[in-house]
Amino acid sequence: MLVIPGPAEPYLAWRRGSVLALAGAMIRWTAIDGDPAAEEQPWPRPVKVVWKLLTQHSSRSLDLGSLGGHLGVRPARLGDEFTRATGMPFRQWLGSERCATGSRLLVEEPARTIGEIAARCSPQSISQFNRNFLAFAGQSPRDFREAFAPTDG
Repeated sequence: MLVIPGPAEPYLAWRRGSVLALAGAMIRWTAIDGDPAAEEQPWPRPVKVVWKLLTQHSSRSLDLGSLGGHLGVRPARLGDEFTRATGMPFRQWLGSERCATGSRLLVEEPARTIGEIAARCSPQSISQFNRNFLAFAGQSPRDFREAFAPTDG
């Protein structure tokens, strides 16, 4: 589920730019929908399928090669179409989705260890999860939790 960061989710403020870029891309695609003179067409079906998988199953192992094979689309073409439709490359969106899930879990489930949360968010190792989290959120999962998780007392 894509959450547009607002005052109720201050822990997702790092994601605001990418979500607004997506909204802008969707508006552009909607504006040209049905316009035969437009050079571009609305989100192609393979992009819609990939987007749905990415936003609903980001914790699974996903890559353009296997997705393209299942959809009958060359991975490079699928990646290009995804980037054009969403305004962000597939791997970047995947990392962002995983980090958003991790952000939510770090705040909502403070009793879970970072390792447990990493395992729920991604098939990657905990060290890879930590590196990706730092790249997207701008701080380590531990620092993030300390900044945003509710405190006892």
